[in-house]
Amino acid sequence: MKTKSLLLVIMTLLSIRAMAQADITVSASYLPCDSIILIHLANNTDNQMLIYNSDEGTTGSFIQFSLKDKNGKEISLRTVVYYEGVDYQRIVNIDPHSTKTIKYPLRFLYPSSRSVSEIYSVDASCFVNYSIPEQKRFDNTDKVLSIKTKQNMIIYRDDIRDENKQFIIGQSIKAMTQADITVDAFYLPCDSTIVIHLGNNTDKLIRIRNDYGGTSSGSIIELHLKDKANKEISIYQAVFYEGVDYQHFVDINPHSTKTIKYPLKFFCPSSRSVSEIYSVDASCFIDYIIPEQEKIGSLHKVLSIKTKQDLMIY
Repeated sequence: MKTKSLLLVIMTLLSIRAMAQADITVSASYLPCDSIILIHLANNTDNQMLIYNSDEGTTGSFIQFSLKDKNGKEISLRTVVYYEGVDYQRIVNIDPHSTKTIKYPLRFLYPSSRSVSEIYSVDASCFVNYSIPEQKRFDNTDKVLSIKTKQNMIIYRDDIRDENKQFIIGQSIKAMTQADITVDAFYLPCDSTIVIHLGNNTDKLIRIRNDYGGTSSGSIIELHLKDKANKEISIYQAVFYEGVDYQHFVDINPHSTKTIKYPLKFFCPSSRSVSEIYSVDASCFIDYIIPEQEKIGSLHKVLSIKTKQDLMIY
């Protein structure tokens, strides 16, 4: 009888543990173009979730990054918290059935005496303390994520770009992201405006999450304006927006395209003229989610846009 009772208790505890782990999913991906580790925290519940970060002298959530070289030898061990911006946050909110993606550039994790090129893999030990206030429930989970930083590296050579100037990257990222969303551009010479197209190739709604206040956690477009000699005139960063006001999220309906315009007059330095701009390289960094599939993805694409070859001749 005692044995049966003990087994019942153990099974009950295991079921509670399994339930808690289903609340939140922790995963990782790697952006080789910028040498950035992405940690994804997915709230699988119908309620708001609060992640409690570790603070000096308190228990809480943190990530321990173990950076390793080609031989699997540890280069550095670094402990960080889950944050959305530059400043420390004690609590990070995650909306119901949403994902919080946090970026960790490798250059901030390795010793100054070493190089990013020496890092071949990273073990991320993720410890998460969280609560679901509406259910008055507190719980925690932990997971070790193994991230390869070399297998998905960009091969940066002109002779192996495709016709759309898309860098050839690791097949795992390419297969995941390029089929979901398409990014292309063209130029309107009559208005001196760059037009970016974001195409949703799926049967579900895609949500683009914009960067907010330079947090390095979200989507941005970086415009490199160049003159006739291909010399850079200026660099300007913007988000993907449909109007004048900032939007944290941009939704794209299934099998639809979102068109966003960037007039050059807003990006050209006051000391220069739009007529001096002969080409623009648009580096598009896109973080997106497909809510119905609870899927997250990212894409980096560089678009080369000529602003002179299409000029109208009257």
